Amino acid sequence: MIGGFYMEKICIVYDSMHNMNTEKLVLSLKENYNDVDIIKVNNFDINAIDNYPKIGLASGIYWGRFSKNIEELLDKILDSDVKNLFFIYTSGIGKVRYEKKLIKRLEEKNKICLGIFSCKGFDKYGPFKLIGGINKGKPNEKDIQNLIKFFENI
Repeated sequence: MIGGFYMEKICIVYDSMHNMNTEKLVLSLKENYNDVDIIKVNNFDINAIDNYPKIGLASGIYWGRFSKNIEELLDKILDSDVKNLFFIYTSGIGKVRYEKKLIKRLEEKNKICLGIFSCKGFDKYGPFKLIGGINKGKPNEKDIQNLIKFFENI
């Protein structure tokens, strides 16, 4: 329930592989909205997709894209009857150009993008490992509060 109103059933399917940045974010939503289903991508049953009028996909960004598992699920969702999607991602470099391509894919399939939330995440992949990583402590409490504000408008 948000502001005294009951929300439509919402599911967030996520993949968080390296530093668990994305998992930290989506699980913080569960603390505030216990009626939201938050499911790891490998545990999501595609046959349950029609139970949710709104689906969020959450992932870290790996080489400029969502995880392979989230990309594969997105392809299936784009061919389903689900219309309303939103996205959450973390990235070592922050906002990525991927958003324009993502919105174009949705528009081509007559889907509605309810919003895209992104924030920096701790990254120690590749050369960043040599310096102990970048964005230490990210996502932080401010990022979580920003995600909650974003989610309230979904």
